[in-house]
Amino acid sequence: MVQRIEIIFSTLLVLILLSCSPGKEVATPVLPLERCKNPGLKTLARYSQKVKKVKARGWIKVFINGKEEPSFRFDLYWEKGALRGATFNITGYGPFSMPLFEALYKDGELYLCIFRDHVIYRREVLRGKFRVIERAVSNLFLDPWGLSLVHGARFIPLANGIFRVSSVIEGRPIYGTYSSTLQPLCLKIPFGEVSYGLPRRMRFNIKVNDIRIKVLLNFNEFSYVTNKSNDKSLSLQDLLRNGFRPLPFSLLLERLKE
Repeated sequence: MVQRIEIIFSTLLVLILLSCSPGKEVATPVLPLERCKNPGLKTLARYSQKVKKVKARGWIKVFINGKEEPSFRFDLYWEKGALRGATFNITGYGPFSMPLFEALYKDGELYLCIFRDHVIYRREVLRGKFRVIERAVSNLFLDPWGLSLVHGARFIPLANGIFRVSSVIEGRPIYGTYSSTLQPLCLKIPFGEVSYGLPRRMRFNIKVNDIRIKVLLNFNEFSYVTNKSNDKSLSLQDLLRNGFRPLPFSLLLERLKE
């Protein structure tokens, strides 16, 4: 069962991305928001500039071809990037808080460490439009205000002070909905959707090798981190020095298909 959980979630990470290790930082539960009489793209952009990092934890549920798999706990650290996209670190835990895996994503490269097998799967940087989509999504799903900075973003007023911002990234539509206090309500991104209510949820639908994967992330702790950090990311060289065997992600996909 543990092995199957590792395979399932690692395949998810091929498309959702992840990297960077958390350290001791001062965290705030939410950004201070205010009611805005005349919201617009510039107002959202101002809040986006405050978003630097996120620390969170919760539970993941995975469905394979409609069948629910065992859920497990995770810790997440996210740091917004610029031209190369965000960086992530996520650790998944099994029964009795036993670490199952650690996934790292930085500069477009994805590493997945399976502790029990002492192996590391590596996915290299995507190219072309897929890299552009991945870079944008990696930043936006935890900084929904950043949608205001995407080229071609449009501001659309709705009823009761609610408004929407929409754009298109490499032919893929993306939009966010916000309240009059600038609180994000939901974000529609390629492959998934984020709900910012309580509880905060993320949903991803992915098809890999004719296998339908649905993933639900439920957060029970979520904090924006506003101060600087001297965190050091775990590199491929660090992992190899610790005896991890490098393997291609294609082997991981084959294992899931089997």
